[in-house]
Amino acid sequence: MERDSELSVSSSSTLWKVLSVLWMAILFWLSSRASWGHTSLISPWKNGVAGLGYLVLSFLLTRASKRPNWTWVFSSWYAAFDEIYQSFAPLKTADFMDWFAALGGGFVGSRLAARIIRQENTNKNTLEPAE
Repeated sequence: MERDSELSVSSSSTLWKVLSVLWMAILFWLSSRASWGHTSLISPWKNGVAGLGYLVLSFLLTRASKRPNWTWVFSSWYAAFDEIYQSFAPLKTADFMDWFAALGGGFVGSRLAARIIRQENTNKNTLEPAE
């Protein structure tokens, strides 16, 4: 019985890692696109999309690693490199406000995942029989 729970935790962690890498690839792909459809997003919406994208990334990475502080730092660096990459992409520019929105989104995503992990651990501990 103990072995089954270890396997489910391991496979769950692997799933979160795979989802994290896929999301990083999607973010990279979106960064290389000149525009979304026929029009590019206006600034407040563009910043919101950046924040949401890195909220998801930090959430996935925190679920995979169970380390919210490390996750926030990593997603912040990834966002910085993404902005640098955009400065070389056609019709794109690096934008400090996008990076700032990514910082905020990354922070919220890592904290949200940490809260869920704590809740799951609390529920797991209350369901285990006392010896």
